Amino acid sequence: MQVSHGLASDKPHSLPRYARRRQTGNRRQMKTSLALSVAVWGCIVSLAGANAGRLVAHWTFDDMPLDGRSAPEGWIVGNWGRRTCAFGSQTGADGRGRAMNVDMTGNFGGELQIFSPAWPMWQQRWYRVSFLLKGIDHPGKINVCVRKIGYPWTMYGAGNTFRPTNGWQRHAFAFCAKADVQSGFGVMVSTGSIGHFLLDDVMVEEFDANPDATVEKNNNPPVAGNLVPSSSCEAKDDNFFINTVFTGEAWSEWQDARPEWIAGGKFGRRALWFPKRPYTAGETVTRPMDVASGQAYTFSLWAKCEEGTAHVRLGGWDGRLNSNKWRFGKTFPVAAQDGWVRLEVTTPPVPEDVRQAALTISCDNGHAVRVDGLQFELGSRATPYAPAAPHELELAFDAPTDQPAIVPWGRPLPLRLAAHAADSPTGTVVHATLRVTAYPNRLVHERRVELVAGGKTHHLDVEPNANGLLRVELVPQDASSAVRCERVLARLPPPRGLGERSRFGTHFRLSPYFIRYARAIGMGWERLHDCSGITKMSCGNPKPGEWRWFDEPVDAVRAAGIAILGLPDGPPEWAHPVDAQGKHHYDAAAFAAWCEQVAAHYAGRIDHWEVWNEPYISGYFFRGTAAEFGPVFNAGAAALRKGNPSAKVVGWCTELSSPDYVKPFLESAPVAERPDINSMHYYFCNVPGDGDTDGGALIANMRATFGARAAPEIWNTEGNLSMTASFYTFRRTPPEDLEEAVAFGARCWADTFANGIAKLFLYSLHNTDRFDGHGLMNLADYDRAVSPVAAATAVTAYFIDGLEPAPLAPPPEGMRVARFRGDDRSVSVLWDDVLVPGRARLDRAALPQGGRLWDAMGNELVGAASVEVGRTPVFVVVPQEQ
Repeated sequence: MQVSHGLASDKPHSLPRYARRRQTGNRRQMKTSLALSVAVWGCIVSLAGANAGRLVAHWTFDDMPLDGRSAPEGWIVGNWGRRTCAFGSQTGADGRGRAMNVDMTGNFGGELQIFSPAWPMWQQRWYRVSFLLKGIDHPGKINVCVRKIGYPWTMYGAGNTFRPTNGWQRHAFAFCAKADVQSGFGVMVSTGSIGHFLLDDVMVEEFDANPDATVEKNNNPPVAGNLVPSSSCEAKDDNFFINTVFTGEAWSEWQDARPEWIAGGKFGRRALWFPKRPYTAGETVTRPMDVASGQAYTFSLWAKCEEGTAHVRLGGWDGRLNSNKWRFGKTFPVAAQDGWVRLEVTTPPVPEDVRQAALTISCDNGHAVRVDGLQFELGSRATPYAPAAPHELELAFDAPTDQPAIVPWGRPLPLRLAAHAADSPTGTVVHATLRVTAYPNRLVHERRVELVAGGKTHHLDVEPNANGLLRVELVPQDASSAVRCERVLARLPPPRGLGERSRFGTHFRLSPYFIRYARAIGMGWERLHDCSGITKMSCGNPKPGEWRWFDEPVDAVRAAGIAILGLPDGPPEWAHPVDAQGKHHYDAAAFAAWCEQVAAHYAGRIDHWEVWNEPYISGYFFRGTAAEFGPVFNAGAAALRKGNPSAKVVGWCTELSSPDYVKPFLESAPVAERPDINSMHYYFCNVPGDGDTDGGALIANMRATFGARAAPEIWNTEGNLSMTASFYTFRRTPPEDLEEAVAFGARCWADTFANGIAKLFLYSLHNTDRFDGHGLMNLADYDRAVSPVAAATAVTAYFIDGLEPAPLAPPPEGMRVARFRGDDRSVSVLWDDVLVPGRARLDRAALPQGGRLWDAMGNELVGAASVEVGRTPVFVVVPQEQ
């Protein structure tokens, strides 16, 4: 079956073209080369093989008019967020037909989502989606997958994310259908970035078996020997280990469940120790290690239980951590009387599109266990233990482990260096180079060091002469003597410490470490949703008349100067029973009783309450209609005020692109309790501030929707960018993604506040240390290091927190601007306007008297007569007259 779709006349888009579209020299000279396209297709994916496919859908777009404005016939444009987007066509990849032309010139929240028509999809059949993609002016990425169009957004084929290039490239992905589906889904092409791309020749093929539609095949060579760099566990505080906690048990959030280093290993002097704990500790996850496709590997270690019998699980998965393509694991009983025992598990063959493996170790929390002699090697069985190198290097932030690896501006980096004998005599000298690299890639310090294995530990104070992200590396001169190691540290400004006056909020796990971390990166608010459930009804009121309180973590957050936005929602099953027809009946009286109790108990410590999270998602957080939510909201809001007359009620939590939820809510159940603060959610799937969308006008429209119940302030209590980036080299973040993350970490706050939203709570950190976060945990990196987003956030908070948005005068040519003003300073945040050709430059002579320029890492820009302004903002800070 082959389908060509033309222009949908019933969905007109009368959007203007933008004459100011950037065209660089390279773009002016771009030409479509059929020969090049064919070569690229052959290199990237093979569409032929013994497992022949059947073409079930094909969109060529050849019938689209050249100057059209609508999406192709049958294709659906989603409504998440607000955007300015034009559809049309241009000459296709073959030089003769047409290609769909998508031109985004503005975006405020959410992303563009366009869905193809559906096709008959059958359970246990394999499907391959392939397409041609070309960029014109597109700085961001495009995600292509197969997904249900509406809630609950079921993902049928996970697909992948692609960055368009200036020439045509064919991409593909394959998946196995888990159910029979005939309608309501499609190939989804989504992006939140401003720019211009072309899509052509979208094909869906059906197969009886996996067609192996690898887009970019793993070309890692097989490497013999132990791949674990610190396998003898000698380097205390080695960043090789990190722990995940996501149990749902509130008190397990409070503990710091990372393993420790203890004397008495089987090999060398130390072992990795998992102490006995009162709550579940989760998994310890290693850093990703390169693996070769088609190969099986064996993960082994030695374990020793200190009393009784423990259960130790060895496992692992695709190093991207958010992938389900490749997993393995096995649980072993380990008895104390057996002493040191060796455990091993062999992986399935590595799929061709998996490049790295992350290993996991977990021990049940009722026993103390130590492990040593980790080994990850080629083959289907463990060989006698041998470390990766005869020495293990120690490179650590020389401070207690419960302190974030952050120093204030002007302070040197405290480092601890040592060498340990893993499989060699003590006393051997290891010659190494210590390097410090500042973001984005500037070498700021280098020196030679001599480390004696088993000898003196060196404590150094290193002056990097740079602020922001700092990658510290210890590189042995003889690569065979030890494995290179690295740490990411940061030099950040002091927090403003504004408490409730702060505009900066997030969701962080309630543990002593993350409370310190949140304060250090400029956070003034914590929202208790997902990251911690201590104010949720299911946690604090699990049975009628039973109340549970969590004073220790609440007091610790407040002692750090951080205000709390509590959520009392999430009732247990007894408070919303389900009838025979599956309908939930919410007990408004029971919810009110909980709201009164929780508000009274935490009065003076939690004085802001968002009544419910995302009630507009039918069947999820509130399993009823908008009309049914009205009485529950009224009861909860009144009870919060009764329990704490000083309480501020925040609600009712709508979504930027779905304000119509409020209308039936108000019409069928008038809100007797007016919110003190209106809340909404909008997620950034782009770097905010790009394009032509007037965010201020959209906020005004939302206020109009709230009508007479509009509050003086609107808070965005959830928002984020679906992207992770790292300054660690082994995480292989492309330079453009690193730049995008830093730009986001400054612009998301500046753009939000300039548009009239009083506070923003980034949805991040959650209640786990795991550093992938499915794209959501942007404020913490591997081993709890400062992420690019967090570093830029800390600098932005220092410059603009506590200030009020200032009237927007015309920006300098080719730039966008957000302006803020306070009693002691005024700040302009400037970045490149992507719709204007070329990169803008800011003339220093044009600065106001006393104005100083700073970059997003907190480095003052001095000397040059003009400064290039790119996607990452610069800050112009002008002291106010006292």
